[in-house]
Parts: sequence; structure tokens; C-alpha cells
Amino acid sequence: MTAALAVRRCAAPAEDGNSQAAADRMEKKLAQIKEKGAGRNGLANPILLSEDEVNSYFEYRMGARIPRGVSQVRFRLHQDRVAGSALVDFEEVKAASRRPLNPLVDQLLSGKRPVTALGRFTSEKGTGMFHLEEVSLGSLALRGLLLDLVVRHFVLPRYPRAAIDQPFRLPENIEQIVLEEGRALVRFPRR
Repeated sequence: MTAALAVRRCAAPAEDGNSQAAADRMEKKLAQIKEKGAGRNGLANPILLSEDEVNSYFEYRMGARIPRGVSQVRFRLHQDRVAGSALVDFEEVKAASRRPLNPLVDQLLSGKRPVTALGRFTSEKGTGMFHLEEVSLGSLALRGLLLDLVVRHFVLPRYPRAAIDQPFRLPENIEQIVLEEGRALVRFPRR
């Protein structure tokens, strides 16, 4: 699947499987991940996170943590890729951060627009890597130098711990997260 096709699929209206029950399941699975990570539960089986559970958790549990001006957050899980979409009111986001922008980036990131992003995620031996492939602002696709400019002047100043194209330690002693179509498998080292 090409990056552009996956981004368009993410942006398309989808059946909303979000529910309180799915958010509850996700919360229980996160507790299991913490238990396994702390060595209190040595089961070798991976923990399966469904796309609906992830999206439900964001809708029902993460509302207060989502930045002001960002709504309708949704993720699509694909083989080694994750696509995310949201409706972003850039004026609200910029007002909340009070960080000056590069004039070109300021022009690109204005108004209220649907935003989609697609990236490749891989992990092994307790380390993950995320490579951002494409971002779309409405019908405008950002790639290459323009995408780098937006990441450098908008994303990283607001989220300096964002690990884009840099290896990072997986949390909770997770050995590997495998992305598949519609789900993620969280694996731990065998004890």
C-alpha cells in the first residue's frame, strides 16, 4: 500500500467502533502491560490491542490530555505502519503554545483543517523507531523538505521528546510492538 493511499484511507469516514466497553478493555490491557513490565506477570503471550480499543481509549480516557484545538483523533493500524487523523484548529493550537512560528509554517498551518499523518513503526529488542512518511493538511500533502520544515518549526518545539527518525526505548520493558492490519501485538521478553 502506498503512503498516499494509506493516508487517504485514514482520512476517509469510517465505521466508528468506539465504545466505553472498548476503552475499559484497553485500560485493563494497559494495566496488564504495566504488570508484565514490572515482572509481576510472566506470561509469555503477547497482549493484543485492537484499533477500536486504541481509538476508544483516546476518545473516552485521553480527552483532557489531547491538546486544545485538536479533536476527532483516530488511528489506523497497518502492517508496520500507523496512520493518524484529527481535526486541528491551528489558531487554537498556536494560541495555546504562544511559540512564534516560521512565517512559511505559519501560513501553512492556519484555520481549522483535517490533518492526517502516516509513518512507519518498527521495533525489536526493546527499542522502537518511527519514521514520518507523509502529513496531509486537507488536500495538501507534505513530504520531503516541506515536511521537515513543519516538523522542525512546529512539532519539535512543542513536543521536544518526539522521537522521529531516532531510536527510543519502549516503555514497561516491552520487547517489541508488532503492527498488523487493525491491531498491535505487544510482546515481552521470555522469562
